[in-house]
Amino acid sequence: MVRTFHQDHVFFLLVNCQKIVAKISFFILVGIMSENGQNFPTKFVLWEILVRNCRFSSSDIILAATDTTSTMVEWVMAEILNNPVVMRKVQDELTQVIGTTNIVEESHLHKLTYLDGVIKETFRLHPPLPLLIQRCPDESCKVGGYTIPKDTVVYINVWAIHRDPKNWSNPLEFKPERFINGKWDYNGNNVKFLPFGSGRRICPGIPLGDKMLTYMLASLLNSFEWNLPKDEEFETSDEFGFVTKKKKSLVAIPSQRLSDTSLYMR
Repeated sequence: MVRTFHQDHVFFLLVNCQKIVAKISFFILVGIMSENGQNFPTKFVLWEILVRNCRFSSSDIILAATDTTSTMVEWVMAEILNNPVVMRKVQDELTQVIGTTNIVEESHLHKLTYLDGVIKETFRLHPPLPLLIQRCPDESCKVGGYTIPKDTVVYINVWAIHRDPKNWSNPLEFKPERFINGKWDYNGNNVKFLPFGSGRRICPGIPLGDKMLTYMLASLLNSFEWNLPKDEEFETSDEFGFVTKKKKSLVAIPSQRLSDTSLYMR
């Protein structure tokens, strides 16, 4: 039976997650008992399972946050260095909002509208996760006129959506002005721009990640002048993977931009 697919199968997802957790816990339990013998109290074994699961979960969260953030810092810096006009506009905004006699504070971030546009445009061209978390319908359904059979693994290709000429004019051109009008955000309400996903599966760390990324980039660009090494061949090609990284790591040379060297010690 084919039906139109309109909503998330929350119950299906919960049941399958519980099955996965149960299987993982079982293997951990077997490992504990085989390592230490089988004469352990149930409470002790359950506590060990909880501790190990928490350890795995925390490491996943840390890796997901740090890897994608560091990747985006490199991509934004690369695009800025590759576009001198964009670099000048970013630094003009930083000079106006912060100045060269101050360091970046959190209160400055919401005023950096052009830098925000630069970051969003970089997310468009170089989404850190090119494929969103896969879905698997529990029964046949229809999406956009296409029939999706039961148990089919479906990926959302964000990388392709962000470069589709039907969605964006001159999609391969780096143009931060696309996002200056203020109607764009990371909430996934516009299917043309989904760097963090959408719906119930959207990234839960958007508010923190957005502020961290903006703060780091504003600090780097306000505190230093950046230049490429002489005779350095610059390229912005990416390397496909779970996280989309630059194929060739960025190399840039910083020089002092702040008026007082003591500001670097704060």
